Amino acid sequence: DELEVRLQNLVQQQERLRNHLRRELLPETPLKKLPHVNDIFIQELYSHLDGLLINPDFSVDALARSMNMSQRTLNRKLKAILNTTPVEFIRRYRLQKAAVMLSSGHNISEAAYSVGFDTASYFTQCFKDEFGKTPTEFLNQKTA
Repeated sequence: DELEVRLQNLVQQQERLRNHLRRELLPETPLKKLPHVNDIFIQELYSHLDGLLINPDFSVDALARSMNMSQRTLNRKLKAILNTTPVEFIRRYRLQKAAVMLSSGHNISEAAYSVGFDTASYFTQCFKDEFGKTPTEFLNQKTA
């Protein structure tokens, strides 16, 4: 009985940690600045993402190679830590980074291209899908 309780507690603790990291790193609303991360793996992931982000053809394979791991390992680690896929993580990171740029005074096109989107219209569509508002609405909300 004690072993079962301990296992349940460990599983619950891991789930709470995953939910906490997910709320911090993959928020539902655009942030004014990127969150500070204590997890070493996520810090390294952000570092590699920043170097590859401007390339619109950047892929999960390129990220995995830059981190010296297979796509499968990267997928497993992100599933375990954040319960997300690498594609979703990259997309959300790009959009959060763009929101930070918009908050600091960059225009929509500049932000879109600098985080690796091919067109401003596709960026606007992705931004609205992710945050429920267009980049223009986000900028107007910021100034209001």
